[in-house]
Amino acid sequence: MIIKIANTWAEWLVQNGANSDDHEIYAYGAECMLNELFSDK
Repeated sequence: MIIKIANTWAEWLVQNGANSDDHEIYAYGAECMLNELFSDK
């Protein structure tokens, strides 16, 4: 679920002017951020 949201977010960034070569980097960053937000610490 988190990976799907991260990929959707990265795709949105690319569609709105971000560099398409960095799609995987955006997706990874979004995934890390979401994991931190939803962690059970």
